Amino acid sequence: MLKTLSCWILVFLYAALIFYLSSGPITADVPGNDKLYHMIEYGIFSLLLYNALSSSFRKEYPWKIALLAIIFTVLYGVSDEFHQLFVPSRSADPYDVVADASGAIIAQGLISIRKRFFA
Repeated sequence: MLKTLSCWILVFLYAALIFYLSSGPITADVPGNDKLYHMIEYGIFSLLLYNALSSSFRKEYPWKIALLAIIFTVLYGVSDEFHQLFVPSRSADPYDVVADASGAIIAQGLISIRKRFFA
């Protein structure tokens, strides 16, 4: 029970960090690299979600847990872009959501590879 709770606390803290970072002005102007940052940021978020979901539900169908982690990650990415519409000096970019989804999918693929070949 304590492991499950700590996994979810990490998810919510990381989500709060993403919200905080997207609430301020852009600190670095690195065209093109921002998509890589989105992939890494949301890939980590997807990993944290996978850990929390897998500690909360039966592990009979790990692909369902991975799919849920991807879906929740993308939905949070969409909500973050919507949030940025209301932040001065920020804007919503649909390609950021594509980068978020790519990061989530890559992260879940890495989990699958790790489980299949290194378990």
